[in-house]
Amino acid sequence: MPRTSLWESLFGPKEKFSLSNLQALYNVLVKHPTLTDSNQKTVLDTLRTIVEIILWGDVHNSMFFDFFLEKNVLSYMLRIFSRTSSKTVKIELIQIMSILVQNVRKDTSVYFLLSNNRINDLIVHRMDYSD
Repeated sequence: MPRTSLWESLFGPKEKFSLSNLQALYNVLVKHPTLTDSNQKTVLDTLRTIVEIILWGDVHNSMFFDFFLEKNVLSYMLRIFSRTSSKTVKIELIQIMSILVQNVRKDTSVYFLLSNNRINDLIVHRMDYSD
């Protein structure tokens, strides 16, 4: 395991588009296994940033998408989606996942995103359109 500098330990990774930053963001998700009112903004911002990094990695470095798959981040998003009753959170998660699905370029990335019925679970989810 690489040793981190004092700067990184105090302020986080130097580069936004790095595996160390992706790992740090994933660690934020690990610290918040369930969504609450107090961590909602942190979790959603973290997921947005992870998707941004994954999309950058889809073009520049396949290890980023491999990390995304290995850590089951899509399943984490769908688990939050299915457990929350907040319409605002559901809308934001749909937006985050839509950005991911619409912007991946590699065929293998699209295949992995659409396999295992994860996106199907989102599509068939019963939505409340009453408002």
